[in-house]
Amino acid sequence: MVTSGYEEVDHIADLALHVWGKDFEALLREAACGVYALMDIEPNLKVQISAAFYVPQGSAEMMLVDFLSELLYLTEENRELFTQFDISIEDENFLIRASGHPISSIKRVIKAVTYHNLNLIHTDNGVEATITFDV
Repeated sequence: MVTSGYEEVDHIADLALHVWGKDFEALLREAACGVYALMDIEPNLKVQISAAFYVPQGSAEMMLVDFLSELLYLTEENRELFTQFDISIEDENFLIRASGHPISSIKRVIKAVTYHNLNLIHTDNGVEATITFDV
């Protein structure tokens, strides 16, 4: 069985993603990959970039939304896509150190991560979530 991954879920008006991982950090990584896939982003693989940002500790749902919202912001404002994440706890927050590439093109814009129908559950295999995005 695959321990981490993502798949697009049919949604009437917006986009939705079902994500799973062996733990919460794996879930965050897969959610990032899934968002970039939904946006059909083409990176410039010739250039490496890095960034660091904080995600305030809170409920798992809140941290997931905050993490993805920051990635959407960096995608929109800086045209950056991140593929590697080092996640640690610092001053009661998640410190995310990310590396990736500049973006060459984005084919679909996602406006926001929503709490609509956000469902994060713990299973015998890890953690799963269904996330809806406003387009």
